[in-house]
Amino acid sequence: TTGNYGLTLSCGASLPTPTPTPTPTPAYSSGISDTCATPRSLNCGNTVYASISTATATDPDSLNDGVIDQWYVLTGPGQRLTASTCNSFTDFNTFLEIYTGGCASLYRLAYNDNDPNCSALVTASTVSWDAVTGTQYRIRLRPRFNTTTT
Repeated sequence: TTGNYGLTLSCGASLPTPTPTPTPTPAYSSGISDTCATPRSLNCGNTVYASISTATATDPDSLNDGVIDQWYVLTGPGQRLTASTCNSFTDFNTFLEIYTGGCASLYRLAYNDNDPNCSALVTASTVSWDAVTGTQYRIRLRPRFNTTTT
């Protein structure tokens, strides 16, 4: 699978234990990470524009599913977060997953395949979750229909 995507992380209301809202940083482009062990940092307000065409399925994680993917990481700011590929840059069917835990013991917290509210591309994905302060979260972005490599 080849294709471009834009992944945006936005922050919402604070959770019961409020923390300061992180200062949004400018959007950046390129620079991908297709391993769970070396994910790229993503912060509130960031948008990543990249291509999945260079991703591989050689990720040594507990999923061991042979799927090409890209990984991002963030530390929970104590707010409701939303990760989304719903934008005009995304041009393929995406699947987003949110994990906690280390790469050897991943726990899938939330996921989304198709966001019916996305007018840019109905096969884009959007997922929201409550990000506890200090907890590390991994975001996995992958094509929806690539299940294995040959």
